[in-house]
Amino acid sequence: MFENFAIKHKKIHFIIRTHRYWEGKESSDVDSVLSKCPNISWISMQDYPDTYALLAVTDFLITDWSSIAFDFMLKRKPIIFIDRPNPYNKFCFTPEERAGAIVEKKDQLISILEESLKDSEKFIKKHAPNFDVVLDKAFLYKDGKASDRCIEELIKLLKS
Repeated sequence: MFENFAIKHKKIHFIIRTHRYWEGKESSDVDSVLSKCPNISWISMQDYPDTYALLAVTDFLITDWSSIAFDFMLKRKPIIFIDRPNPYNKFCFTPEERAGAIVEKKDQLISILEESLKDSEKFIKKHAPNFDVVLDKAFLYKDGKASDRCIEELIKLLKS
């Protein structure tokens, strides 16, 4: 099913990137899809450790409970959450605070992906009406001046 979606969208390059603590290996199912779809790449954290460089060129994110979703929110792009149980009983965000589409079945994934490609703002309005609330909870400042503030504080510390 995903294979057909990837073949249909040949102009899109899909990147599958694992978490740094993931110790698994590609399955034969993944190998099968990858062999048929040159526009899908599987890369590991060890091979490509710069997460933010990947986020800079990413148009949508598929994840579960990874905190990378919060960093990605700053781009105001669609996030698709694979519906899995919350692995962290003390996680600071609730399941209701996932700001994106929540996918339970593989056929949903394809339709949600299609939707995310059409219009990201419309996608966010429909699937993440809580987007700005969650973004505000995750980030006090979203003005792109974090380095400026850090340098100012560093200078104050060095002068004292």
